Amino acid sequence: MLFPKKLTIINQENMEFNLMNLSSNKPAADQHVDVLILGSGPAGLSAALYAARAELNPVVLTGMELGGQVSLTNTVENFPGFPDGVGGNELVELFQKQAERFGAKVEFDTATEVDLHSRPFRIKTYNGDYLANTLIITTGATPYHLNIPGEMELTGRGVSYCATCDGWFFKDKNVIVVGGGDSALEEGIFLTRYAKSVTIVHRRDTLRAGAVLQSRAVGNPKIQFLWNTVIEEILGDEAVRSVRLKNLDTGKTTDCPTDGVFIFIGHRPNTHLFEGQLELDEHGYLAAIGKIEHRRKHRQARHLALASSGHCRIEAMRHDARPLYGTQFHPEAYEAPWLHGKVLLENFARIVDGFWKKKGTRAS
Repeated sequence: MLFPKKLTIINQENMEFNLMNLSSNKPAADQHVDVLILGSGPAGLSAALYAARAELNPVVLTGMELGGQVSLTNTVENFPGFPDGVGGNELVELFQKQAERFGAKVEFDTATEVDLHSRPFRIKTYNGDYLANTLIITTGATPYHLNIPGEMELTGRGVSYCATCDGWFFKDKNVIVVGGGDSALEEGIFLTRYAKSVTIVHRRDTLRAGAVLQSRAVGNPKIQFLWNTVIEEILGDEAVRSVRLKNLDTGKTTDCPTDGVFIFIGHRPNTHLFEGQLELDEHGYLAAIGKIEHRRKHRQARHLALASSGHCRIEAMRHDARPLYGTQFHPEAYEAPWLHGKVLLENFARIVDGFWKKKGTRAS
């Protein structure tokens, strides 16, 4: 594994990183590849595995961090094959090794610009340019942060963005959930399986979640609400010990002991590179292949394979199952919420392989 020579924070507020010079071997200008995969989370590395097994020689650009969001999880206990759990970073390393075993190449680099108006597609990175016959997008999404003192320092030590991943570690403990939408209430209700109490902190006096979720949350004896309140600081040394709360009506601040803080204020899809070139929905997520395929201005996207991790979902793809280049989409493959498994990525490999066999061309 290659390690960064230089890692520079270029945006303190959003904690974005400059990956320039991450790889010791810079690609030659205009490196031409059959399959380029943007993103190295579970979906990206699964795509790499199946593309490599189809002898398509995929290249993976890791993006801002190898492994995506799962790499931030201390222990993953809901992934098959690991009865004692597995560390997020360890799981990602296993994904990477398995893909590389069959010939996938993982580059510690990030795309800075894409041109999808002509073929092959041109992708600019910090270390050079790629020309890709097929592009698989698995860029995922980034959870919104509160951007308050203590949040980044205590992430993985009491601060979490995934109740399913980390809820078990808070058995018989008191936790705080931040947010007032569907995700906050769903995750808060889930946490009541383990936690002694769940306090939902919301900056407004009404919830934005659906009526059914609101009824379930309000009726749960383990859940209480703090209205018109925000967290100003998360306190603790090696682990979360308390939070500093501010009441927006009175301006009064108080310190509230807690064992964990779960933040669910939304996700930002990592799709800004594709604005103006691919169709995005109203929330910024990539639209379905089928919809793009029917629009003349996006005709080139018919040769663009789109994979999706849980937060970069393409929900409408479930409704667009039909032949493409002699293969068949299977709608059931798009319903897995976190890791699109064997059926999905095998179909991507068949689509890509079927297209190039039909064309009788390969990248040089």
